[in-house]
Amino acid sequence: MTNAKESQSTSKLSRRALIASMGLTGAGMLVGRFSPGTQLAFAKPLPLEWKVVTDFGATGDGSTDDTVAIQSALNATTSGGTVYFPQGTYLISSQLTVIGKEIHIFATGAAIVKEASVLGVPILKLSQAHGSTITGLNCQGAETYNSFAGASNLFNAFIQLDRCNQAVISGCKVLDKTYPFLLSSCQDCRVSDCFIQGFLNIGKAGANFCSCCHISGGARNSVIGLSGKDMGSGVLVGLEGADHHITDCFFQNMWDNGVYVSSGKGILIDHVTVIQTAGGGIKVRGQKHIVSHCLVKDCVVGYTLTGNGATPDSLGYNGHGTLLEGCVAENCLRDGILMNTQDGYNAREFKILNNTIMNSAIEGGGYAGIRMTTGPGTEVSGNTFSKCSGSYGILITGPLSTPVSGLKITNNSVALTKEGIRLQYATHSTVIGNHVQDIESYGMHLRYCTDCVINGNIGREQVLSGLIRCLTSDGCSSNTIIGNRGNAMNISKDSNLLFANQPGDVNFTNNISSTPLYVGQQALVSGESYMAVGVTSPADWKKLS
Repeated sequence: MTNAKESQSTSKLSRRALIASMGLTGAGMLVGRFSPGTQLAFAKPLPLEWKVVTDFGATGDGSTDDTVAIQSALNATTSGGTVYFPQGTYLISSQLTVIGKEIHIFATGAAIVKEASVLGVPILKLSQAHGSTITGLNCQGAETYNSFAGASNLFNAFIQLDRCNQAVISGCKVLDKTYPFLLSSCQDCRVSDCFIQGFLNIGKAGANFCSCCHISGGARNSVIGLSGKDMGSGVLVGLEGADHHITDCFFQNMWDNGVYVSSGKGILIDHVTVIQTAGGGIKVRGQKHIVSHCLVKDCVVGYTLTGNGATPDSLGYNGHGTLLEGCVAENCLRDGILMNTQDGYNAREFKILNNTIMNSAIEGGGYAGIRMTTGPGTEVSGNTFSKCSGSYGILITGPLSTPVSGLKITNNSVALTKEGIRLQYATHSTVIGNHVQDIESYGMHLRYCTDCVINGNIGREQVLSGLIRCLTSDGCSSNTIIGNRGNAMNISKDSNLLFANQPGDVNFTNNISSTPLYVGQQALVSGESYMAVGVTSPADWKKLS
């Protein structure tokens, strides 16, 4: 007969049995020889001593409540120690917590934490657990579409890192949780190589707040290699977070946005793919963000860029300096890129560089490849817009009360749209080196623009109404239009300066009864050529022999 002591001893996994149960790769990761790349940046190699949750009474059979046993294992682990979950399904009925110590929670991808019923709090909460890691632990949530209660579910997470520094969550798979990962006021933490699947691709009130990973405040946190499907959002950043990094992620069937930065500064979003969302692809609010080399496809709006906050800066704007570069938007029902007011204020000095927008504005109407209401200093350069079925390839509008200044619209290519480039309520801005072709109306249409430079633009094939429209009846005057080439131009020659445009007749006014606008202005009247030698009176028009 086996005595109780022997029974208790043999029920525990020995070091050799544990390694054997994990296989070569799992064992190597546990002892630190094959530590996953997601750990290397912050975490120390796992130690040779660990606690096994089954040693504390956890069964992993999916029906026995293992909450107390697992909490006992977490409590018994000293700072820097490891808790291992063997293969199994561990039923949890109340919150598990780790407070104020470094801990390494480890599984090989075959252990599942199963929520017994919707807890309303994070299943696993680590508070000030600096340097901790959670690797390969999966979750089956108890939430459903019918039971979803909206944004109040903010803390109904799988894992919450609360005020942690340099903690890592990696290699986890989470099903049916509205907030799989929640980082609250954390610094230098990371979520990497995880997979999320939810049930919120068909929207409900508050679904937009429910994200695969929610970063609330903090600084320098990273989300790398995260894949998500059927959620409210992919990554949601809020509470003025700073310098976070979101990269190499993939999101599909999001109800709101693939990535939504609701506030903050200095967020880097790169190499993120978003497809088939009911809302937008990537939306950023705030200042000095970078969105680089991302792909958005089959969404309502591709990229949305705004400032943030009801209190403007000293110049009267609520965001500045965000950069969108090298990105692609394809098959957007509305705008490929949208930049609009936020809290009643415009942003300034945003840069939209070298992006490709294809087949946007499918719904028609006033949507565009890029549609912007902006403050001063915004640059739209080197972009390609093709097959924008709405009214415009590029539509940029300054505030009606105060025309925007310092815009740079340069070296863009626009094709297969109703109207190429529309610039409204602008002054002291430049439209230079753009190419338009296959346009149903005007290649470039200026309205209420003054003191702008329109230079070196080219209308290629099938610009039906002409390359440029710039008329006093549209509120345009004192613009310099030079060196443009197209099939035709409709310009008020008596109120704008024209040089070296083709066709050549666009450079000649037919009015010599008014004072010339500038020295060298040309006129053609009744077959006779004139040139202005001064700007004092009509007498300054001199006939050319």
